[in-house]
Amino acid sequence: PNSSLVLAVTNVHLEGHPHKIAQRVQQLHHALGDTKHVTHHAALVCGDFNCQVYSSACSSYLRCGSVQPPAAADDDDDDDNVLLEWNQPIPPTVYAIPKHAYNNTLKSAYPPSLLAKSPQDYFTYIRLPQRFAAGLDHLWYTSTSLNCVALKQIFSSEQERLCMLQNGLPSDHFPSDHLPIGAIFSWKKEDTTLPDLRYVASPKANLDKNKSASELLEEAEELKENLGQKQQLELEYLLSPIPNFVPGQKPTEEQKIALKHQKRRREVLIKDASKDDCVVIERIFKLYREASKK
Repeated sequence: PNSSLVLAVTNVHLEGHPHKIAQRVQQLHHALGDTKHVTHHAALVCGDFNCQVYSSACSSYLRCGSVQPPAAADDDDDDDNVLLEWNQPIPPTVYAIPKHAYNNTLKSAYPPSLLAKSPQDYFTYIRLPQRFAAGLDHLWYTSTSLNCVALKQIFSSEQERLCMLQNGLPSDHFPSDHLPIGAIFSWKKEDTTLPDLRYVASPKANLDKNKSASELLEEAEELKENLGQKQQLELEYLLSPIPNFVPGQKPTEEQKIALKHQKRRREVLIKDASKDDCVVIERIFKLYREASKK
């Protein structure tokens, strides 16, 4: 293979609390940002995700570029349109987390459908007897530049698998309650015609600049619906323009007082909000800022 081709590897250990879904996706978003200034022609994303590869917000985020809201349900049948993680619905705040720059080119090396169908045959975590989880450890790759040639077998034998189910881990032979996964990859092209993903992964790709002011404000209004009524009312005040104030010009004394008052109330709003709500609130402020530039 051509030694000038560069592989970027992002290894993560995400938040472990089952209900902290948005925090896991936010951590993943920040981790992927570490490669944005590094020359690379392919990427691997791997590690302990603390969520299952076949049903989680993190999987949706990697596969689609962002977590996709559920499709509109027909009649009263909502079950097929709700993405669950650890049997919990995905909080709407996750949809506000910015897209990663690899778009929809990332693919799981271990087929999620296989793990979902037979979790007892493909678990990678087991702490206590019969208390296992399949697909907790992930391995994703950029399918535009890499071929997945082979996968590491999780168990060396059926006897080993049954022994783990019966006794749990760790054991004398396995010092962790997680089992190793792995894969063999090959380059799709062994030359420098593969694109440098550094440019694909440019800082946030600033997708907001391609949207009109009305589109930005429409997204902001949709996000407001995910907040409490008190938070929505406070946002209405904070986003309202100060009378006769023109940004970039020297404010009057009265306008200075109003600006300081807005700043203090914004700090209180952020301080009192949950981490998930903070993601939504900051996104709303950004959308309004971008819309004001149009």
